[in-house]
Amino acid sequence: MGHCHFLKCINDARLIRRKVVDNFERACLPTTTDEERKKLLSFVICGGGPTGVEFAAELFDMLNEDLTKLVSICLSWVMVLL
Repeated sequence: MGHCHFLKCINDARLIRRKVVDNFERACLPTTTDEERKKLLSFVICGGGPTGVEFAAELFDMLNEDLTKLVSICLSWVMVLL
């Protein structure tokens, strides 16, 4: 459970957003190895209900609209599993 984040309130959403941004920032450092980059940019969304589907869509939008301006180099490494 150390790598799990729950999505029940706004603070949970903020924590997830911060973690995703931090992972991208770390992945784009020149000292990050390909193995580390793959781990940092792999996301698993458990739950195919309304919350999981909505979160997957919002994560996709965040990656393609917000983060492309900052970390376009790392977007090819992203893996999202549902």
